[in-house]
Amino acid sequence: MSWRWLYTVPLRLRSLFRRSQVESEFDEEFRFHLERQVEYEVARGRSPQEARYIALRRIGGLEQRKEECRDMRHMKVIDNVMRDVPYAMRMLVRGPGFTLAALLALSLGIGANTGMYSIVRAVILRPLGLRDPDQLVRVYESNRTLNRPAWSASVRNYLSWREQAHSLDLAAFQGYAASLTQDGGSEQVEGIAATSSFLPVLGMTMRMGRWFHDEEERAGRHRVVVLSERFWAAHFGRDPALVGRGLFLNGERFNVVGIASEGLTIPTAPDLWVPLVIDPNASRGNRQYTVIGRLRPGFTARQAQDEMSAVSSGLERQFPESNKGWSVTMVPLMRWLVSPEIRTALLVLLGAVGMVLLIATANVANLLIARAEARRKEIAIRAAMGAGVPRISQQLLTESLLLSLVGGALGVALGHGIVVVARRSLFEIVPRADEISIDVTVLAFALGVSVITGLLFGLMPVLQLGKMRTLDALQQAGRSSQSGPRSRARSLLVIGQLSLATVLLIGAGLLLQSFAHLQRVWLGLDPGSVLTARISLPRERYADGEAISALLSRLTNALKSAPGVQAAGASSGIPLGPGSTTSGTLAAIGAWDSALGQPMNSAWRSVDTGFFAALRVPLLRGRVFGPGDSAGKRRVFVLSQQAARSLYGSSDPIGRLLQFDGAVGEVIGVVGDIRLKSIADPPEPVVYLPVSQGGRFSVFAVFVKTGTGSPDATARLIRARLREIDPALPVYGFRAMDDWVDASSARTRIRTWVLALLAAVALALGMIGIYGVLAYLVTLRRHEFGVRLALGAQPGSLLRLVLGEGLGLAAIGIAIGLVGAVMLTRVLEAMLFDVSTRDPMTFLCVAILLFVAVLIACYAPARRAAGVDPIAALRAD
Repeated sequence: MSWRWLYTVPLRLRSLFRRSQVESEFDEEFRFHLERQVEYEVARGRSPQEARYIALRRIGGLEQRKEECRDMRHMKVIDNVMRDVPYAMRMLVRGPGFTLAALLALSLGIGANTGMYSIVRAVILRPLGLRDPDQLVRVYESNRTLNRPAWSASVRNYLSWREQAHSLDLAAFQGYAASLTQDGGSEQVEGIAATSSFLPVLGMTMRMGRWFHDEEERAGRHRVVVLSERFWAAHFGRDPALVGRGLFLNGERFNVVGIASEGLTIPTAPDLWVPLVIDPNASRGNRQYTVIGRLRPGFTARQAQDEMSAVSSGLERQFPESNKGWSVTMVPLMRWLVSPEIRTALLVLLGAVGMVLLIATANVANLLIARAEARRKEIAIRAAMGAGVPRISQQLLTESLLLSLVGGALGVALGHGIVVVARRSLFEIVPRADEISIDVTVLAFALGVSVITGLLFGLMPVLQLGKMRTLDALQQAGRSSQSGPRSRARSLLVIGQLSLATVLLIGAGLLLQSFAHLQRVWLGLDPGSVLTARISLPRERYADGEAISALLSRLTNALKSAPGVQAAGASSGIPLGPGSTTSGTLAAIGAWDSALGQPMNSAWRSVDTGFFAALRVPLLRGRVFGPGDSAGKRRVFVLSQQAARSLYGSSDPIGRLLQFDGAVGEVIGVVGDIRLKSIADPPEPVVYLPVSQGGRFSVFAVFVKTGTGSPDATARLIRARLREIDPALPVYGFRAMDDWVDASSARTRIRTWVLALLAAVALALGMIGIYGVLAYLVTLRRHEFGVRLALGAQPGSLLRLVLGEGLGLAAIGIAIGLVGAVMLTRVLEAMLFDVSTRDPMTFLCVAILLFVAVLIACYAPARRAAGVDPIAALRAD
């Protein structure tokens, strides 16, 4: 039986795609049978007319027999669809207003969902392109006194972990910046300095050549480089002969030993990799390295965490001056790359666009119910002529699915635009943003959303078919009542729209209020008219803090002597921007009074004499660093206000001794607190060291505050002054300090405005929905309003009647939305700053806004009801 069915498949398909030829063959075959039957009856003595009548009666009707033959193909459903699609297209073209309104709502809803799903898929859902990515972990040190992880580790502790851990293979790395010199010009490149175990831990392979060897982690043997495939293709045209040749980075010759494969983009997509030079004598308190690990076969994450905790406890006992209170924490690598904050924000926005799609679906469902009501007579006539509910339902669903698919196609185009904007705007603030794209999975998602949406809003008029009585529909084709299932369905859809819009508006209101509070936060510094730049310092010429201090002192003095420059300084990092913010243990020495605090963890930075003046960080007590605070002199420290208060309480710390990571020095000054890492995080304790005593950093930031002049002129000044001192040093990354402040709040700003935009779309769709319901009800009740006016009702009473009905629906929808918001806005708690998720002012303002918006939407239909001409209304009925 199955083989016979397969044999007939070509014939069945032929009947679909060669319909005219098959129908012609039908006509010819039935005509042949009819003529033979007529000839037979004539041969029996019948007249031609009588013979034809008898033949037709025996056959049972040509068209009926043809329909039976068509049914025997079992292609009737497909055949009906092929008939319904052109008809549906004609119906959509005949109603351009309805079609454009529905397509606009659908394209907005589906486009927003497609774009947002593309972002969520690229950032969260798509697995890392690494071998067994679930076995990769991020290993970092944290301290009991901190309220958040440090996300870093000291190189000495990393070496101890690597020696003592048996459950993990470990690798360390940090950022690396250099100037690439070729063809007489120079170019700034961004790279990563990594250990030889970096590539094996990630489980990646080389595109060409090799990775680093263990011995190349030592100074003097470190001048080898691996290029990324992207950088190799863009700058060297994929020349295979490049491997084995030399490149000049920061004026030094590095030998190219390999080309990395395209997927090596952890944690970012750098231009190149160089060996991480490990100093076995470095301070254990200098926590500035990133460490990743891979679980060895046979070990679980729990076992690895227990082992690392035991190793950390041993190091704490062995080195209490630098490791007291420090422990080791492991998290999956994906959780580190995509922080919980980013994950929550993206999922919240995905839920928000889902609500917008539901509102758009409700809007289109309302339009289709109204359209079905307008076509009530047509549907009744079809039913009277024998069309069953399944056949009419199929036609209506075909129309709705065609509408949703066209809306989906427009939505994909809109989603593509969203993806282009997202890749550009999220590149610096969201990991893996460069991977956002419209791929096959996203297209399948868009298709699925379109089909499901079409079925959802298409079922609303279909469900009313089973309740329709053909005779009643024919008799009431020109008049309808305002009550009944359709009216209730439309009212429920409007209530649902307003409820969802209320939730979105409250969420947007909370984020807007939080963002406003964030913009008023005191940073502890003045970013105005300050230009920042970064200088990469080669190890060979600037091997220690004293050499770096001499360079920076000459540069900042030269800058301060230039016209228009008010102050200039340098630091190992940029507040709210990139740079080396390390941490260590502070302990007050002595027992002058009981107010001395316990040893604590503190961030620290290496700064020069002009750093505080350039950023207008206030000096509260004592003094800042001066030319006399050199490497050969006694150690000195400047504390932030919070660090001084935590250690010394209300006592004066000036002149007191302080131990920092085992080194003892004198506190010479206290400065105001500044926000180093994030505008949303409270200021943390900070200890400042002079550049000459702060050790070696490969990159320093320069700050130049000017009274007048453009940033370009200041950048040219920095280049010129640095060229006079050391022409080979690369300077790059020119950026206003205000830009770093803005970038710190970029994630908050983007998610706030995106949610606000979605809420505005939801509000607009909700207003359109309630306007459509009331306008439709006014049309249906035109006769009733005419009777009321003829009996003495005043137009104002009709105005209040219609307004009351609209505002009643709004009140129900807003009330439901307020209750839903109380429950749903809890997910925003981690994203809010100084705002409660149940802020009464936000709830009240949103309720008033919605009520006013609904009042505006209701006014036009109410005015139309009040202006009905009773004579014309009664005659029209």
